[in-house]
Amino acid sequence: MPPKEPKEELDLDQKKAQLAIKFNNAARQFSALAEVLSKAVAEVPIDESTVNNLTELLNAAITKPSRKRKLVALEIGEDGVPRKKKREKKIKDPNAPKGPASAYILFQNDIRSAYKKEHPDMSNKELLRLIGDQWKTLADDKKDFYRDQHGRAKKKHEVDLAAYNAQHPDQVPTEAKDSGKKKKKDDEESDHPVTKEVAKAAPKTAKKAAAPVRSFIPVVTFADVVD
Repeated sequence: MPPKEPKEELDLDQKKAQLAIKFNNAARQFSALAEVLSKAVAEVPIDESTVNNLTELLNAAITKPSRKRKLVALEIGEDGVPRKKKREKKIKDPNAPKGPASAYILFQNDIRSAYKKEHPDMSNKELLRLIGDQWKTLADDKKDFYRDQHGRAKKKHEVDLAAYNAQHPDQVPTEAKDSGKKKKKDDEESDHPVTKEVAKAAPKTAKKAAAPVRSFIPVVTFADVVD
């Protein structure tokens, strides 16, 4: 009887591929099992003592979550199946002091009426694009005029907001919590001022059309008057 030929050993990549398939199959089985257990807990009648004992065992088995993955809060739906709990959005206080306008918005408000008067047939999208282009080419000393205005308005807003929060301690100072995000948003708006405004002005289903070439209008701004 001829000797059996030795089986060829799998290389590392093949072993990894097979291991990945096994992990994938195990994950699917665990997922299906978790759904069955959830339905069983919701449908099978058990007393309070059993519920408490199972809860203690489950809490003891769950290890501390890592930073990469957090435990998801679940709620029982009408059909008895646990679902991911929806996150409640905190409503901002409408009576709280409004945040200051960015430097670009101040510039836009300064010259918008003049541009609209010069080109009455220009759409709002084209108007915002033209103003954004002029802001990009505006000299730094002219931009600093509007940046200084924004800085003063921001400091005043911080004082007004602190006073408002002191008078209304029950209200959540949401704007104060979001100040870091708001600052980043203002910086991005200064570098790319027209992107968000154009997106608001143009409907999502609008077809792209070649915009007519427009020249800048020699508009006298407040920055020119100060100089």
